[in-house]
Amino acid sequence: MAEDISEPIVRPSIKVMIEESNASRYNANCKERKLTCRIYFFAKDRYKYKGDNLLMRDILENVFIEGIEVKKVFIPIDSIESDIVDTVLICSMDLYFTELLPDSMLPHEKGKPMKKLNYKGVIL
Repeated sequence: MAEDISEPIVRPSIKVMIEESNASRYNANCKERKLTCRIYFFAKDRYKYKGDNLLMRDILENVFIEGIEVKKVFIPIDSIESDIVDTVLICSMDLYFTELLPDSMLPHEKGKPMKKLNYKGVIL
């Protein structure tokens, strides 16, 4: 979907975009997901942007290289890529994590617990 760019860009500003790259089954109960996060930094001065972009790149690398916490789950970040396109600093990182499948409740959550178990003639 194309974005509305009729409004002027507020400077300095940051825009964060999260794009789902893929999802796959991790095991019987979980799926693995990879998201790509892109951070766009618009320097204060469109024509003198190099110093601001270098400073912001260092700040973002130092903050995110330690990883981030999302919903009580720590997501390590292996690498951060950065590039400057049309005076805009673009930093990209991949986020890998696993989450429970909606229909994969643990066995004890699916029904009532057993009262007695007959095992080789012994009641447990």
